[in-house]
Amino acid sequence: MLKRFLICLLLLPAVACSNMNKHSSFMDLTATDSQKKGLLQARVDKFNREVYWGVLDEAATYMEPEAREGFRHIAKKRRRNEKIVDQSVDDMEIKADENIAWVDVRTRYYKKRGSYYVKERLERQTWRFHRTQGGWLFAAIEEVPLDPDESSGSLTSHSGGAKSLLENTWSRR
Repeated sequence: MLKRFLICLLLLPAVACSNMNKHSSFMDLTATDSQKKGLLQARVDKFNREVYWGVLDEAATYMEPEAREGFRHIAKKRRRNEKIVDQSVDDMEIKADENIAWVDVRTRYYKKRGSYYVKERLERQTWRFHRTQGGWLFAAIEEVPLDPDESSGSLTSHSGGAKSLLENTWSRR
């Protein structure tokens, strides 16, 4: 009886992790509300880095299955027409009790055809925490209108105190 119990105890983590994606860890299964923010920051950084480099198949592994096709369509269209110069996280709001988060990502880019002025857009990414499917997964994205005072126009440096995702640092507001 004790032997069966020990075998079940050893197999439980393997069975629990079998439904997780390749970026999952045991930490995702056992994360507390306070640990979820750190996990989200790491996931957002990795996801947006893959988008920056145009590795959409790898970025798709950080998404809910329902969001993959729509995002891939948008990202391919943008990749044809734009070159991303920089991305930064402006704000992060987590409702841990509801397992949902909103992340505002500021993207600086220029059009590949025509003028090479750097433009800027602010996008709100929606992330959901799936304990048994790999932790935080990208669910949706929407563009947020920029205030004319907020837009940096043709500046290529960091504005508003946000840190570049490419520098692997985070702004704290």
